[in-house]
Amino acid sequence: MPKPKPVQRERPSVFDRVGALPLPARPDETSIFSRWAVEVPEDQRGADIFIGGFLDDKETDFSGALRQYKDAYTRETGRRVAYFPNARTGEVVDAIRAANRFGGPVNVVGHSYGGPDAFNAAVRAGREGLRVDNLVTLDPVTAFRAAPERGRPAAFWMNVDATPSSRDGSDWLAWVPFFAGIPSRLPTDRADRRPAVSAHHKDVDTLMVWSGAREVLDASRRPKTDILSDEQPIKAWMKTRTVRARR
Repeated sequence: MPKPKPVQRERPSVFDRVGALPLPARPDETSIFSRWAVEVPEDQRGADIFIGGFLDDKETDFSGALRQYKDAYTRETGRRVAYFPNARTGEVVDAIRAANRFGGPVNVVGHSYGGPDAFNAAVRAGREGLRVDNLVTLDPVTAFRAAPERGRPAAFWMNVDATPSSRDGSDWLAWVPFFAGIPSRLPTDRADRRPAVSAHHKDVDTLMVWSGAREVLDASRRPKTDILSDEQPIKAWMKTRTVRARR
């Protein structure tokens, strides 16, 4: 008697594997309901993807800067967030693909070693025609012998440089010869915005807030509504009145 074939289950989402908020479950492909798309709340579409630097996923005295920021960011916003340590570019691209399934903004943030990883993932995603709205590289550091992908990400790119008045341990670590490289090898001169913040390399929250990067992420989640222009309120008001009169 032939053995029954094992039931093949769908591979878990990237967000499930990294412990982030999961994607909504898809209906069984064998079900008659599979012909309809899954409805996903607007505020849960897309994803924010964070990529940490050297040993950022480990518990040490000089690591965990972006991981800790990610935890606070998730608590404050309730958004779907995926987190990766550096050198996981392929998994980051998988997360971008997963976020593209249901639409919504996709933001990629990389700190230190994670900066070049975020850049490379955004470039690869662009080659596949995947949506990446914003790319943020926080004081990116190029690892030994690492090279950025050729091309430019098809997203709004903000590169943030940390320019402290005096260096602390995290700043010195980012400048260790043959171990780290600042400035990075990324083509930062082609970034859409290049703010410099007087903060240490590890001060992710300060880098995000004072550079405007946090506002960029928040703005991507705001509903796009038709409101009166702040710059030309009179003209906008007259245009609205004219349209209503024609009706």
